[in-house]
Amino acid sequence: MSDNPRDWLRNGDTFAKAGNPTAAVSEYVAYATWADAEGFALKAAAVYKQVLVLAPTRRDVRRRLAESFVVLGLVNEAVGDLAVVAAEAKAAGDDHGWAEALARRDALQPR
Repeated sequence: MSDNPRDWLRNGDTFAKAGNPTAAVSEYVAYATWADAEGFALKAAAVYKQVLVLAPTRRDVRRRLAESFVVLGLVNEAVGDLAVVAAEAKAAGDDHGWAEALARRDALQPR
């Protein structure tokens, strides 16, 4: 894997077109993680959405997307994604993940 963020996107696109979603997701997540760390929440959110098209069950990515939405001031979108994370965690028997997602969702909602 390259150290150049643009390469991560290009590689992700190439892998996705070649029918290798696992490799594409790896490259896209690397880019989105970098974008988050550099303060590019909008870019990170866009790429997290791409990842969820390829790997819709990646709760970790949906959670990161929700946090990007919070940074962008899109609280309703964040709350919606956290509700999905909670439901998926509950269905998977992940009580800790379920409780954590609900707590974060509830913290974002006005009382």
